[in-house]
Amino acid sequence: MSKNLASLVTKESIIKALELIISENRNLKNPSTKFDLVYKGRRFPPKEVIRVAAEIQGIDWRKFDLHGGESANRFLKKFEFDIKEKDEVADEEESTDFSENTFVELLKQIGNPNILTFFNCVDLLINKLNLSNLITDLHMAQGQIIDYQLR
Repeated sequence: MSKNLASLVTKESIIKALELIISENRNLKNPSTKFDLVYKGRRFPPKEVIRVAAEIQGIDWRKFDLHGGESANRFLKKFEFDIKEKDEVADEEESTDFSENTFVELLKQIGNPNILTFFNCVDLLINKLNLSNLITDLHMAQGQIIDYQLR
């Protein structure tokens, strides 16, 4: 019996894998069926993340067992990753209020160098969709962000 691949990957390689998947906007081949790894507000199939982490470590994942569910999730939980059942994640998304604090947290994730680009894209989209009544609110928010950056 082969060793469980999830037991061989490190927390650092999992983080690198998640960041790589995000930065490359990778389309992961095998979606999860029951559980998702939640990272930076996004959901990922745990087994696919483990496979990418193994590749980062130079491990040929094809030579090892990798089963889903608890056999993979217990190692991810050990590293304090957030594992949610698909229904649980969906319920949270439906019940989440989009507040000012949530918006500020989203902008922090975008990062200071990218905030103006973000607002410029939103501005172009609003103009393209002819949503002129929202432009004033956008410019007010943009001014508040710039003030925040200058502090």
